[in-house]
Amino acid sequence: MKLQARVLAVDDSPFVKGIDEYTFLIGALFRGLVLEKVLKARIEVDGDDAEDKIVNMVLSLKGEVRLLFLHGTTFGGFNTVRIDRIHDSVGIPVISFLETPPDRDRVMMAMSRMGRRDKIGDFLSQQEFLKFNTKHGPLYCSFVGLDEAEVARLIENFSVESKMPEQLRIADVFASVL
Repeated sequence: MKLQARVLAVDDSPFVKGIDEYTFLIGALFRGLVLEKVLKARIEVDGDDAEDKIVNMVLSLKGEVRLLFLHGTTFGGFNTVRIDRIHDSVGIPVISFLETPPDRDRVMMAMSRMGRRDKIGDFLSQQEFLKFNTKHGPLYCSFVGLDEAEVARLIENFSVESKMPEQLRIADVFASVL
Protein backbone atom coordinates (compact mmCIF):
# COMPACT_ATOMS: atom_id res chain seq x y z
CA MET A 1 0.00 0.00 0.00
CA LYS A 2 1.48 3.34 -1.05
CA LEU A 3 1.90 5.84 1.77
CA GLN A 4 0.35 8.58 -0.42
CA ALA A 5 -2.76 6.49 -1.11
CA ARG A 6 -6.05 8.13 -0.20
CA VAL A 7 -7.29 7.10 3.24
CA LEU A 8 -10.78 7.73 4.58
CA ALA A 9 -10.72 7.88 8.39
CA VAL A 10 -14.10 7.57 10.14
CA ASP A 11 -15.05 8.38 13.72
CA ASP A 12 -18.30 9.28 15.46
CA SER A 13 -19.40 12.43 17.25
CA PRO A 14 -20.25 12.46 20.93
CA PHE A 15 -23.87 12.13 21.99
CA VAL A 16 -25.90 12.09 25.18
CA LYS A 17 -27.15 8.56 25.92
CA GLY A 18 -30.89 8.46 26.49
CA ILE A 19 -31.40 11.98 25.08
CA ASP A 20 -29.89 12.14 21.58
CA GLU A 21 -31.57 9.99 18.95
CA TYR A 22 -28.89 10.73 16.36
CA THR A 23 -25.21 11.50 16.14
CA PHE A 24 -22.78 11.90 13.25
CA LEU A 25 -20.07 9.98 11.50
CA ILE A 26 -17.20 12.13 10.30
CA GLY A 27 -15.15 10.90 7.37
CA ALA A 28 -11.84 12.66 6.79
CA LEU A 29 -10.22 11.97 3.41
CA PHE A 30 -6.43 12.18 3.34
CA ARG A 31 -3.72 11.76 0.74
CA GLY A 32 -0.99 10.47 3.01
CA LEU A 33 -1.08 12.95 5.89
CA VAL A 34 -2.65 15.78 3.88
CA LEU A 35 -6.34 16.43 4.60
CA GLU A 36 -8.33 16.82 1.39
CA LYS A 37 -12.02 16.62 2.33
CA VAL A 38 -14.37 16.10 5.28
CA LEU A 39 -17.70 14.26 5.03
CA LYS A 40 -20.56 13.97 7.52
CA ALA A 41 -23.37 11.43 7.82
CA ARG A 42 -26.12 11.22 10.43
CA ILE A 43 -26.58 7.88 12.19
CA GLU A 44 -29.07 6.62 14.73
CA VAL A 45 -27.78 6.17 18.28
CA ASP A 46 -27.76 2.40 18.98
CA GLY A 47 -29.21 1.93 15.49
CA ASP A 48 -28.35 -0.26 12.53
CA ASP A 49 -27.30 2.25 9.88
CA ALA A 50 -23.59 2.98 10.52
CA GLU A 51 -22.33 0.26 8.19
CA ASP A 52 -24.46 1.49 5.27
CA LYS A 53 -23.47 5.11 5.93
CA ILE A 54 -19.75 4.22 5.90
CA VAL A 55 -20.16 2.27 2.66
CA ASN A 56 -22.03 5.23 1.15
CA MET A 57 -19.25 7.63 2.21
CA VAL A 58 -16.65 5.49 0.43
CA LEU A 59 -18.80 5.07 -2.68
CA SER A 60 -19.60 8.81 -2.80
CA LEU A 61 -15.90 9.48 -3.31
CA LYS A 62 -16.08 7.62 -6.63
CA GLY A 63 -13.04 5.37 -6.40
CA GLU A 64 -10.73 7.86 -4.66
CA VAL A 65 -10.45 5.89 -1.40
CA ARG A 66 -7.81 3.15 -1.32
CA LEU A 67 -7.89 2.40 2.41
CA LEU A 68 -10.49 2.79 5.17
CA PHE A 69 -9.58 3.48 8.81
CA LEU A 70 -12.30 3.10 11.45
CA HIS A 71 -12.15 4.04 15.11
CA GLY A 72 -13.56 0.79 16.45
CA THR A 73 -16.51 -1.20 15.17
CA THR A 74 -19.27 0.48 17.17
CA PHE A 75 -20.46 3.99 16.45
CA GLY A 76 -23.15 6.02 18.18
CA GLY A 77 -23.34 3.58 21.06
CA PHE A 78 -24.05 0.09 19.71
CA ASN A 79 -24.51 0.94 16.04
CA THR A 80 -22.15 -1.87 15.04
CA VAL A 81 -20.33 -2.50 11.78
CA ARG A 82 -18.62 -5.56 10.36
CA ILE A 83 -15.40 -4.72 8.56
CA ASP A 84 -15.58 -7.86 6.44
CA ARG A 85 -18.95 -6.77 5.01
CA ILE A 86 -17.68 -3.23 4.41
CA HIS A 87 -14.65 -4.68 2.61
CA ASP A 88 -16.91 -6.88 0.48
CA SER A 89 -19.12 -3.89 -0.38
CA VAL A 90 -16.39 -1.40 -1.33
CA GLY A 91 -13.47 -3.65 -2.33
CA ILE A 92 -10.76 -1.82 -0.37
CA PRO A 93 -8.79 -2.77 2.75
CA VAL A 94 -10.41 -1.84 6.07
CA ILE A 95 -8.65 -1.45 9.42
CA SER A 96 -10.41 -0.87 12.73
CA PHE A 97 -8.30 0.65 15.53
CA LEU A 98 -8.82 0.58 19.30
CA GLU A 99 -6.71 1.97 22.14
CA THR A 100 -7.62 -1.00 24.35
CA PRO A 101 -8.66 -4.53 23.43
CA PRO A 102 -12.41 -5.09 23.31
CA ASP A 103 -13.86 -6.66 26.45
CA ARG A 104 -16.18 -9.19 24.81
CA ASP A 105 -18.03 -10.16 27.99
CA ARG A 106 -18.67 -6.57 29.00
CA VAL A 107 -19.90 -5.60 25.53
CA MET A 108 -22.24 -8.61 25.31
CA MET A 109 -23.63 -7.87 28.78
CA ALA A 110 -24.29 -4.24 27.80
CA MET A 111 -25.99 -5.31 24.56
CA SER A 112 -28.20 -7.73 26.50
CA ARG A 113 -29.05 -5.09 29.10
CA MET A 114 -30.09 -2.70 26.32
CA GLY A 115 -32.33 -5.31 24.72
CA ARG A 116 -30.03 -5.59 21.69
CA ARG A 117 -29.22 -9.29 21.78
CA ASP A 118 -29.73 -9.26 18.01
CA LYS A 119 -26.33 -7.51 17.72
CA ILE A 120 -24.35 -10.08 19.72
CA GLY A 121 -23.93 -12.45 16.76
CA ASP A 122 -22.40 -9.70 14.62
CA PHE A 123 -20.15 -8.66 17.48
CA LEU A 124 -18.90 -12.22 18.06
CA SER A 125 -18.25 -12.82 14.35
CA GLN A 126 -15.94 -9.81 13.99
CA GLN A 127 -12.32 -10.28 13.06
CA GLU A 128 -9.95 -10.63 16.00
CA PHE A 129 -8.12 -7.51 17.23
CA LEU A 130 -4.35 -7.97 17.22
CA LYS A 131 -1.95 -6.00 19.39
CA PHE A 132 0.58 -3.72 17.67
CA ASN A 133 3.26 -1.89 19.62
CA THR A 134 3.78 1.74 18.67
CA LYS A 135 6.23 4.32 20.01
CA HIS A 136 3.24 5.76 21.92
CA GLY A 137 2.01 2.46 23.40
CA PRO A 138 -0.05 -0.56 22.31
CA LEU A 139 -2.74 -0.31 19.65
CA TYR A 140 -5.28 -3.00 18.77
CA CYS A 141 -6.34 -3.57 15.17
CA SER A 142 -8.77 -5.71 13.28
CA PHE A 143 -8.28 -5.74 9.53
CA VAL A 144 -9.29 -7.26 6.24
CA GLY A 145 -7.68 -6.84 2.80
CA LEU A 146 -4.16 -6.40 4.21
CA ASP A 147 -1.70 -8.61 6.02
CA GLU A 148 -0.25 -8.02 9.48
CA ALA A 149 3.06 -6.66 8.13
CA GLU A 150 1.25 -4.07 5.98
CA VAL A 151 -0.83 -2.95 8.96
CA ALA A 152 2.33 -2.61 11.09
CA ARG A 153 3.97 -0.50 8.36
CA LEU A 154 0.94 1.80 8.12
CA ILE A 155 0.85 2.25 11.90
CA GLU A 156 4.57 3.02 11.98
CA ASN A 157 4.27 5.62 9.24
CA PHE A 158 1.01 7.25 10.27
CA SER A 159 1.18 7.29 14.11
CA VAL A 160 2.66 10.76 14.56
CA GLU A 161 1.19 12.44 17.67
CA SER A 162 -0.39 9.40 19.34
CA LYS A 163 -0.66 5.66 18.92
CA MET A 164 -3.67 6.23 16.64
CA PRO A 165 -2.92 6.96 12.98
CA GLU A 166 -2.89 10.71 12.39
CA GLN A 167 -5.84 10.44 10.00
CA LEU A 168 -8.07 9.01 12.74
CA ARG A 169 -6.76 11.46 15.32
CA ILE A 170 -7.80 14.34 13.08
CA ALA A 171 -11.18 12.75 12.24
CA ASP A 172 -11.74 12.53 16.01
CA VAL A 173 -10.90 16.24 16.39
CA PHE A 174 -13.53 17.14 13.78
CA ALA A 175 -16.08 14.72 15.26
CA SER A 176 -15.63 16.13 18.76
CA VAL A 177 -16.93 19.59 17.78
CA LEU A 178 -20.31 18.41 16.50
